[in-house]
Amino acid sequence: MSRGILFRGKRIDNGEWGEGSYFKCDGRSFICSDPECNTSMYMKPGYWMGTFFEIDPSTVCQYTGLTDKNGRKIFEGDIFKFNDEVWESSYTACGTEYDSWEVDNYGVVGYDNETARYDFCKYKYGENSVEADLHENHGLEFADFIQELKVGGNIFDNPELLRN
Repeated sequence: MSRGILFRGKRIDNGEWGEGSYFKCDGRSFICSDPECNTSMYMKPGYWMGTFFEIDPSTVCQYTGLTDKNGRKIFEGDIFKFNDEVWESSYTACGTEYDSWEVDNYGVVGYDNETARYDFCKYKYGENSVEADLHENHGLEFADFIQELKVGGNIFDNPELLRN
């Protein structure tokens, strides 16, 4: 038995998300939500079986195999919010003074080809977009770090989370 790979995409007919096997036929993109779906048998027009629906191909996201702290599946394009403490030092006549404050970080899940794993592929740190390994600052691997957080949205339904 082969391991199934799970995808999600926004349905053309109602704009809702659907999960299942992803396949293309005649230039159109589909999700088959039948757990026993074998997409190779669906590649021939006129031979449609199971529960399938057409999706917007620009919204196709693959399941990472990870879940958030509530057990929700994490897909590419999911956005996570987490807080960090920022420290600033200044030198005065009395010595070095330190100040700190909390900032909101946002990370978008994507596949990192360099490390061949899922990771944050885009970030918003406070009010700025940055390129940094945000979870490394917490001393955790991505898979461990992400499972302590909650999915806060995704790039399709909640793009405002990443705007400056």
